[in-house]
Amino acid sequence: MKKSGFFVLLAAVALLFASCTSFQASGLAYRQQPQGTPSYTVLGDFQRVITVNAFLGSSGGTKLFNATADVMDGPIHDVILKEIAAKGGTGAINIKVVQKASFINILLNSLTATIYAPCDVEISGTVIKEN
Repeated sequence: MKKSGFFVLLAAVALLFASCTSFQASGLAYRQQPQGTPSYTVLGDFQRVITVNAFLGSSGGTKLFNATADVMDGPIHDVILKEIAAKGGTGAINIKVVQKASFINILLNSLTATIYAPCDVEISGTVIKEN
């Protein structure tokens, strides 16, 4: 009996630290890729995580009537532009966007009966400067 209680506790702890990835896009660019030899200098990589507040749907998943389906567009765009400006670049390549629903996000979504649907968005890429 003690062993089964231990395994239930272990499963509960694992669930607390689990997260679910429901969307990912990688290899995106905010500039035209050059043909042949690259005509840019790599200034550095970036990686940021933001929390996006959406409504009427599931955390990290579909939204009812797509009421807030595009709620991530502005914040993602802003993060990329800030990273380009911070490094003194003119563009970003190899952009990767991963939408995740953490345990807390899923819990908040469940407690509000899918009215509040927050998710975490991880944005990474490489800042470049045109030559």
